[in-house]
Order: sequence, then C-alpha cells, then structure tokens
Amino acid sequence: MSENKFVKQDSAVDRDHAEFTVIIRSVARQMRFVHYFTGKECSRGHIAKRFVKSGQCEECKRNWRVNNLTSYKTSHRKYRETNRTPELKRKKLWRQNNLAKGAAYSAKRRTRKQNATPNWSEEQLIHQLFSAANYLTRLTGIQWDVDHIIPIKHENVCGLHVYQNLQLLPRLDNLIKWCKFESSEHSTVFD
Repeated sequence: MSENKFVKQDSAVDRDHAEFTVIIRSVARQMRFVHYFTGKECSRGHIAKRFVKSGQCEECKRNWRVNNLTSYKTSHRKYRETNRTPELKRKKLWRQNNLAKGAAYSAKRRTRKQNATPNWSEEQLIHQLFSAANYLTRLTGIQWDVDHIIPIKHENVCGLHVYQNLQLLPRLDNLIKWCKFESSEHSTVFD
C-alpha cells in the first residue's frame, strides 16, 4: 500500500514536501525507487526528495546544473560518447515501453514540419538533400543529418521546411546544435 502511495506522489509535479511519504534510503533502495524523502533539511537547507543512488537533494542538483550548465553539458556529452551502446539500448527499451508517447511525438513533429512547408517549397531539391545525406553516411561511415538552419520549433522563431533553410551536418554536430538559434548568424540566410 505505501509503495503505490509513494510512487504516485514521487511522480507528482507538486514539490511541496508535505505531500511526500517519509521513507529511508535503505528501504527505497530495496524497493528500487529513484527517490526517497526524509523530511529533513539537506546540508544547504532544502527540504526535498533525494536521489537513492547519490543521496543528493533534488534542489541542490538542480541548482548545480543551472550554475554549471557548460560543465554539465560537457560531462553528459562525454558520458554518451563513452557509453554509446548502453545508451542506445536504454533509448530503444524506452521506445518499446512508451509506444504511445513515441507515436505522439512523431505525429507532433510531422504536423509541425507539414505546417512549416509552404506550397512553393522545392520538394525535389529537399529529396536530393536527404539522398546526399544517405550517400555521405554510406561513403564515410559517419551518420549525416539534414538540419534546419533556423529551427522549426524555437521560442523566438519558426523556420520553414524549405531547401534554403536546410543544411547537411554530421549527426554529432546536429545533436550538439539541437534547436539553437542566434539571430546575428542567420540574418542573411535568405538573401
């Protein structure tokens, strides 16, 4: 009974500490929980859930990530590079266990792309670019992607799915770029 209650509360968005059941770390570890809650302050004064693996307070971890964003991104990139196979297996397992979420994400992405494709878009040139990415992948053995220079989804801009807004990038560079956009770099993209 308490296990289900804790799991439900553990996944709750509400961070009010009064909502969590007190559970000690050793019990949480035996039950294979990700978090546990003591109801006591951490060394920095936070009353929050803690991670079973490290014992670290969730708030302290969040604050560290915000204050050390570059270091955090670098360490995660290194981890993904050195643990490529386990990461791929983990992602594949997640996709298998979350088919509905994956389908919803794919549908949302397709719709966004469709809405960003104007009638005058040069589909033949776009297909040639995707073919070139496949050719480069076979030729070099490195995965190549077709990337939107100005992202289709961004808080400040909405790029179009047109040939002039596409570029070929190695997969790793594309993952590093993600949805970044700097207006000064792209002020003359369509000139």
